[in-house]
Amino acid sequence: SFRVCKAFCPGGVHLPAAKPEYYMTGAGGASGIGLSEYRPSFVRCEPREACGGLNRCAPGYEGEACQECAAGYYRDRLDGNLCAECDEGSSIGTIFMAGAAVLFTLGTFMGSLLYLKALADPIFADQATGFIKRQLHRYMEGREDAGSSSYQGLFGRKPPRQSVRLQPEDVGAHLPHYRNGDLGLVLRVDA
Repeated sequence: SFRVCKAFCPGGVHLPAAKPEYYMTGAGGASGIGLSEYRPSFVRCEPREACGGLNRCAPGYEGEACQECAAGYYRDRLDGNLCAECDEGSSIGTIFMAGAAVLFTLGTFMGSLLYLKALADPIFADQATGFIKRQLHRYMEGREDAGSSSYQGLFGRKPPRQSVRLQPEDVGAHLPHYRNGDLGLVLRVDA
């Protein structure tokens, strides 16, 4: 068996340095009788192309043992797990997706506010529903399939409504509305 040489000594008073494909992660010391022995620790870089020697990362790599992709690079799982440079199209795609996420968040927020407003204010709900129906009606007038059954169901004539008022004796004396003298309840029955 043979040992792989992971370091080289530049000579003089310089410490050993990592060869290409290796990274020096630290040095451990072993002490004898008043003397210390320097034992550097080396790891193999994954991928091997990430380390350029002398503990310098190749372009596109950074971090401990050059294991992370630098800004502007991504990990290409199809090409041996190498860090590949982002092209202009991916940057534009990232910006587009971030913008779409912001617009979606704002739209969801505004939609939830309108929904809560419609729940709290029935007049607003009727006005909003009427506005949406008018806009759909205008849109569907120009289309050939304007006579479809779904269109007629949406904008066709509605049957007349009947209102039924309940008296306190119909509900029962256990409700708080009865005790306050205000029933506060009107039911609508569609024919």
